[in-house]
Amino acid sequence: MIKERVKLDGPPGTGKTQKLISICEDLIAKGVMPWEIIFCSFTRSAAKVARDRAMARFGGTKEDYPWFSTEHSICFRLLGLRRDQVFNRQRLREFGRMYNYEFSGDNGDDTIESRYQEAMLKTVADHYEFFVSYMENRMLPFEDAYREFVRSGAVPDGFTRAGLERYIERRAAYKEENRLWSFGDMIRATLQMGLFPDGVRVLILDEAQDCSRLLWELIRFWSSKVESYYIAGDPLQTIYFWAGSSPELFFEFPGDEEVLSQTHRFGREIKEYAERIVAPTGLPFPEFESAQKASSVSRQSFYSIDWQNIDDAFLLVRTRWLISQIVDYFIGRGIPFVSERGRQSPLATTTGRAFHSLLRLRDGRQVSDTEIKNLVKHTRTPFLERGAKTRIGKLMEGMYHKWELKEMGFTDRFMDALHDSYTDILCQGVDDWEKLYLHKVYERAGIEVFERGSNLVVTTLHASKGREKPRVFLCPDMTDTVWRNFLVDRMPETLLNYVGATRASEELTVLVPQKDYFFPLPRLERG
Repeated sequence: MIKERVKLDGPPGTGKTQKLISICEDLIAKGVMPWEIIFCSFTRSAAKVARDRAMARFGGTKEDYPWFSTEHSICFRLLGLRRDQVFNRQRLREFGRMYNYEFSGDNGDDTIESRYQEAMLKTVADHYEFFVSYMENRMLPFEDAYREFVRSGAVPDGFTRAGLERYIERRAAYKEENRLWSFGDMIRATLQMGLFPDGVRVLILDEAQDCSRLLWELIRFWSSKVESYYIAGDPLQTIYFWAGSSPELFFEFPGDEEVLSQTHRFGREIKEYAERIVAPTGLPFPEFESAQKASSVSRQSFYSIDWQNIDDAFLLVRTRWLISQIVDYFIGRGIPFVSERGRQSPLATTTGRAFHSLLRLRDGRQVSDTEIKNLVKHTRTPFLERGAKTRIGKLMEGMYHKWELKEMGFTDRFMDALHDSYTDILCQGVDDWEKLYLHKVYERAGIEVFERGSNLVVTTLHASKGREKPRVFLCPDMTDTVWRNFLVDRMPETLLNYVGATRASEELTVLVPQKDYFFPLPRLERG
């Protein structure tokens, strides 16, 4: 095997992950064994795709590809840890109950990448825990980290140095008493103990721009142990600054540089606008060709857009708080949408699924046992007989017609309402505004939108990374906290908006700001 030290700069849509997967497949085809390769990435999905493709081509089981995972998972395995030894969210909340620390809610996904998606900081305890990650990922001593943290303006009322020091002391004692490991602990221990998988000859790293300084130290150590390495990323898509990532860390890492020179995502107009977004940072813009396809960039007011007829698009905003305002607007006007962060669209709730079941029953179509069980959660007397929910809970798997419902305990009143006033059936744990919204959506878009779902996705800039849509609406509005941080350091928000703009494959629409604080997106050039 020829020794190589390759660093791939992959602009949006140029196929970084696919390039690395191809390299991996070529290595295996030339005789490198799967267990001789580390294929790691910041998220599990990229490593899983590489493993699955290699397995499909070369065979074997997951055990033959032990090092296709995230950096943190590899360290977890090298250290021989068990899942009950991880300082996860459940343990964090247990710690909080011991000392009366309040932590805000989360989506239940307890992976390192989910923690990096967005920093959801509401309580003082959230900020204390965030500071620990801030300090560890930057590899800073307490004094330096505290000085930077306070200067950033990120501290809320009630956040004090004494309180922070007490929090860190209690947290360390709780972890030691319960023999728990944080993600940062795993990385540091792997470095301190010099742990590296036996027999590994090749290191492949995807999404390198997301690595913190601590992770780069790990990659630097591992890269010194292999015959060849292939590092891929896009420094202009560095968006986890708060977690310690930085474009400079990618630029500083040694390797024979190669730019993937052809994007297949967007045409010249979007590429040129994206370049104008990042120009104020002074970071080098890579030389790559735009796709040979039509694309456009326009500016429009949020309220002038016919959202009812927008399909297959992202509406990208900075924070979940801004999403909640958009959700209120869409719900009030019966606009079909999906919300990935914060408040859900009623279309995606159990209420929405029950409403859909009623439409299908009314039209004489079958519904499944699961749909019937969901429906009964949202109705009661006079539409159900006494004891009906118990009987339906034991319903056998299968598909059922409406004429079979009476035997299950649905009443004549249910059958009458199904055709005359079906929304009245949803009377258990359902608000009137939900029923009104669902009815409006049905009247305007028909049952099809319930069948296929809406392709208008409201989400955050962070959550859009690695994805694309034909059309993207880019909202520049900021909260006052984000604005204050922006005034201290403009780089993070600039690169975040670059990521948002480059999600569009055909049309990029820059929305007119509605708030006092907003990111200064470039003006559109005339002619």
